[in-house]
Amino acid sequence: MKTQVPQKLFLTLFALLLLAFAPAARAVVTSTASGGLWTATTTWSGGVVPVAADDVVIATTGTSQVQLNASSSAANVTINPGATLGLNDAGNGRTLTIAGNLVNNGTITLGTGATTSGTAKLTFSGAGRTWTGSGDISGVKCGLQVNTSGSLDISGLTTPVKLKSGAGGQPWAINGTLITGTQVIDNNGNTSMTVTFGATSSLVTANLNGIMAATGTFGNTFQSSQFTWTAGASVTFKGAGAQVTTGLPASIATLTINNPSGGTTLSAATTVTGTLTLTSGTLTTTAANLLTIGTS
Repeated sequence: MKTQVPQKLFLTLFALLLLAFAPAARAVVTSTASGGLWTATTTWSGGVVPVAADDVVIATTGTSQVQLNASSSAANVTINPGATLGLNDAGNGRTLTIAGNLVNNGTITLGTGATTSGTAKLTFSGAGRTWTGSGDISGVKCGLQVNTSGSLDISGLTTPVKLKSGAGGQPWAINGTLITGTQVIDNNGNTSMTVTFGATSSLVTANLNGIMAATGTFGNTFQSSQFTWTAGASVTFKGAGAQVTTGLPASIATLTINNPSGGTTLSAATTVTGTLTLTSGTLTTTAANLLTIGTS
């Protein structure tokens, strides 16, 4: 004799099964008005320290801040207007790894009581990520890393990236894709910080003045000695007007031209050891600034 399961019971069991396997909702963890150390329960509303899967909101304003006293991870990080995130403690360099997006409507600066000897780092680990709001990190030595297979778009910053002045630290390691738009990254006179484009890296720029110039993608007083271009790196010029390649290394693995508005002009002789892609627009060379494809 067959036993029939009532339809209502079946649907209830099915719904419970779906809930059991549904991904857990991502928590939003917000700092208290008084803030404090990132790892302290008293710093966060509800008394729970954020973990890597949580969205973090820095809401500590006034003279208080949330201080990154240990390397930590989060999904998305939002710094509210008037709020402050302090990086480092004592002389230690701390890393904040962000799997999602960074929205900085407040201030990123040196942690309370911290010394300037340590170099903090912002690491972006996911694809399709953005950094919006303010890019001013001139209050603290802070490096940047984009992980392999990751991508970071800073083209929407309302205040450009500005590094700490003086000498030392602040290395940038681009192993994924960095999309800069028309931004000018200001080294603030620091000619000792370094920018390394790894073997899996890609730089996409819409700055008409090229990669390295006073008002180029890497602007102010950046020098060619500050850059390392690893074999395999690629560059895309994606301007909306007449664009030059100033700062492009003499040899690059992959070069893409995607500028239908004004075309791109080589600023120096360039060898493309891998692939040249002409997506849109023209690439102009001169008798002195020739383009060589492949290795001899």
